[in-house]
Amino acid sequence: MGVSITRSLAIRDTKNRCSTWTSFPSKIIGSFAAFFQDITKPALHKEAMIEKAQEVIKKNLQTVQQIASMPGENAVESEVILNSIIQSVTTQEVV
Repeated sequence: MGVSITRSLAIRDTKNRCSTWTSFPSKIIGSFAAFFQDITKPALHKEAMIEKAQEVIKKNLQTVQQIASMPGENAVESEVILNSIIQSVTTQEVV
């Protein structure tokens, strides 16, 4: 499970809320996101916040899918190479 931290920050003449979170907090795979919101102005519309969250989810899912496909591709390539070596050695023994 990820970790979430929210802090208020003063940057120049504005007050900002910074929300950060991680997903897949491991040594191999991890992602980090931060969301800054100027709280000296009216809050963002609910729809805009939902859209941003959906965008982050979509990007995370794409990254996970890319990472998950790599071992399968590697296994197929290894199998083809090893089968060609076996076939080559077997053919040489017959001759």
